[in-house]
Amino acid sequence: MVTRTPSRGARPAAVSASTVFAIALAIVAGLIFAWLFKMVLLDKPKVSKPPDDSVEITVAATNVYDQMEIKSINVKKMRVSPKQRDAYLKSGKKMLVGNQPIGRVAKVPIAAEEPFYEEDLYPFAYPESVYKKLAPGMRAVIITVPAKEAMVQVGDYVDVYCTMSNDALGPGGNGTAEIAKGAKVVARFGTTRPGAQPTKADAPREYTLEVTPYRYALIELAKTVGGKFSLAVAPVIMEGDKVTPPVGNDINDPREQIAERVTGADLAVLFGIGGPAPPGPPAWTIEKYVGISPAGSHAYPGYVPPSRQGSGPPASSTSGAESRAPRTDRAVPVAYAPSSRSNGNSPPPPPVVQTLPPPVVRTLPPPTPTSFPASNMVASSARNFGFRAPGSPQPKGQVCTT
Repeated sequence: MVTRTPSRGARPAAVSASTVFAIALAIVAGLIFAWLFKMVLLDKPKVSKPPDDSVEITVAATNVYDQMEIKSINVKKMRVSPKQRDAYLKSGKKMLVGNQPIGRVAKVPIAAEEPFYEEDLYPFAYPESVYKKLAPGMRAVIITVPAKEAMVQVGDYVDVYCTMSNDALGPGGNGTAEIAKGAKVVARFGTTRPGAQPTKADAPREYTLEVTPYRYALIELAKTVGGKFSLAVAPVIMEGDKVTPPVGNDINDPREQIAERVTGADLAVLFGIGGPAPPGPPAWTIEKYVGISPAGSHAYPGYVPPSRQGSGPPASSTSGAESRAPRTDRAVPVAYAPSSRSNGNSPPPPPVVQTLPPPVVRTLPPPTPTSFPASNMVASSARNFGFRAPGSPQPKGQVCTT
């Protein structure tokens, strides 16, 4: 009997020699790759950075014009090298730091990315008084004009025109006259601070002008009757660095120094209405009463009460020629009768000597050739010779018959 001998198969866990070799080769390759990665990338020598020695300075973030107030948006910080910082300091000017430039006003234009210097800005101080900007004997008057009707800067010279209405110029007629000429603009927008800006874009513009005392009083009087003002910039003569201002109202003219009494008659002369204004103040009159009944009066021409005594303006000659004369006071003795209570034996009291200044004579500018007859003048109850605010322009389509 023949029996079949069963054959033995391969063991399930048996690994061939080729597989073992492949595994060993992979392990060796991995070790080599790990060694290379470590040597090339992980063990790469680090390069040390040089220490940061830059410094921070304050520069302009935007272009800044002269006469412009510097705001926070115009300032930024920037880091530069010490060499560049030293180059900025070579100018010899004081460099501002931090937020010091904010709120200051630039004297000169400053380009963006340029530092701020103390010498390039106006002094950090309270605005100076307007009197420091006035010439001797002059006055500061404020003229208000609409925003779109003036383009004036500090330092300009302007002619001031006033427009008012008066029936002497025709029924409902308006007139414009030059009330001051060659007036210097010393401030604007209600302050002497440089770089001042209006509160609103459409707000009225206020300009402070340098005028004579007489022109000051004339302008203030025109304001009370509703006068409308306009400014015309007068040209100056430039010869190199020399600036010759236009001809203005001369402070050496005695008429321009007298402003104690300016009335509607002065405005009438200015607009060529009627004759000249009465010269000087009225005579000082003393009225006598017996009980409640008047008993006469006596006038003292040229007398000035003690409250107004002082160094008065120079008087003009009686011939009308304007000249400056020295003041000469005169003493007027006043004798008093003995009192009714006196026994008659006591001597009378000594006379009282009162010092009176000479009469002040004021001359006015002559009427213009285009003067109107005095009969056409309508006087108001306020003695302003009929002057009032200018009338509104005539509506379109309406025919004027006057």
